Parts: sequence; C-alpha cells; structure tokens
Amino acid sequence: MKKNVILSLILAAILLVPFLSTTASGYSDIIGPKEEGKTVIRWNVVEAPETPVAWLNQSYAVLGNWSVEIGNEIAFEVMEVGASNSYLEGIISIGNFDFVMTANNSLIAYNLVLAISNFVSPWKPGLVIPTGTANIEAENASAYTAAARVLGNYLNGTVESKYERLTAGGVARDCISWDYVQDPSGFGEPQRTYLAYDLVSGVLVRANTSVNFGTPYNLVLELKSIEPPLVFDLSVLGLYVGGLGVVAIAAIVIIFFLRRK
Repeated sequence: MKKNVILSLILAAILLVPFLSTTASGYSDIIGPKEEGKTVIRWNVVEAPETPVAWLNQSYAVLGNWSVEIGNEIAFEVMEVGASNSYLEGIISIGNFDFVMTANNSLIAYNLVLAISNFVSPWKPGLVIPTGTANIEAENASAYTAAARVLGNYLNGTVESKYERLTAGGVARDCISWDYVQDPSGFGEPQRTYLAYDLVSGVLVRANTSVNFGTPYNLVLELKSIEPPLVFDLSVLGLYVGGLGVVAIAAIVIIFFLRRK
C-alpha cells in the first residue's frame, strides 16, 4: 500500500512538470512558427455563401474569387508572427484548397467578414487574436469602439461580449465571444457577426457572420483542429530533467520516513 502511494505521488508530479511554464504575451506560442515547421489551423464550414465571393487586397482590388461548400474546410498555415506580436501572416486555403492565398490576419478578417470593417476605427480579429488579459481587454475595447454610434461610422450598432465554454473539434474550450448587430442602414440587411475565440491559443472557435449589401453572404465556421509541428525542445527536456530530479529527491525523502516507521 505504501509503495502504491509513493508511485502515485511520483506519477502525479511527473505529469505536472510540463505545466509549470507560462507563455509570453501577444499571440500564443502554440500557433507561432518553429524551425521544425508551421502550425496549421483547420475549420469546418457549417454554412457557406451560395455564390462566389471576391477576394480583395489592401487597395480593394479584386485578386480572384473564392467559393466554398458546406462540409469543406478552411485552413490557415501560420507563416510569420510580427516582432511586436501585432502582425500575423500565413497561407489561407478555402474550399478544399481550391483557393489559396498568402495574406495577413487583418486582410482575412475583412474578406471573410470576421470583423467590423468601418473606416473610422475598424476591428479585425480574424482567425486568431492575441492572448493574455491585457490583450483580451484591448480586443474587447476595440470591438465596442468599432460599433460606436459616432459620426462617420456606417457600421454603428451593438456589441455584447461574454466568456463562455464551447466545444469544437471534440475539445471543450474556455472562450471569449463577441456578438455584433449593425443598426439598420436603410440599404440591404444589417451585418450580424458572432465570433468566439479560445482564451489559451487565441484561435477562432466558432463564427457566424452574415450581411447583405445586394448579395447575401453567410459564413458559419467551427474549429476542427490546431496542428502544431512536432518539436524536440531542449528547454522542455531540461524542464523535465530538472522536474524529475526534484521528484526523485522527494521520493527518497518519503521512502526514508516510511521505513523509519
């Protein structure tokens, strides 16, 4: 019985060693590119636009058209995270790789309507947001500012944010979500955009966005998987070795005292 207790303590300590480290602020280390490869994030398409959609560049010039069907995937391979953790670029593949484009996260947000893209104070969270308390608070403030009823903001409306637990890809995740409803503009149907992001990785977990400025647009996504590269990290190995040393010493002390009884 005593041996079983000791073994249980050692096993529990070993399992807890990898969680002693923390991630840096900005975009999560989970998605950042490594020497061994790049992280690929995949979403299932639950609802899709019925007609092809133009893909615009930063100057609003059309680079091509994309289309996707229910049951297809949208994939994003993270290629670069800016030094200030405020810039994210990668390769987006839409409709089972029928449309492939290198783009930054803000441009993707604009094109997929994962944003409040006004000209006054746009909010473009896109596929991934920075993590950490300060960054989440900044995102929240930006969302409310983007919907503010101020002169010149044609996308004014209401925003509600909340923390909630969602399951996607078979994994339950703690998320922050924003639900935006544009005020009626007198032209077309107002934009309605719901976006939920995982608090740990910053990855989009669920999206439901629609708008109609002449052509109906509706896109619903659900996170399928986050696929980081396999990395043999010596710092992690050192953490394990150091942790195991602590565990070994603790085990010896426990055995010593048990034998004296």
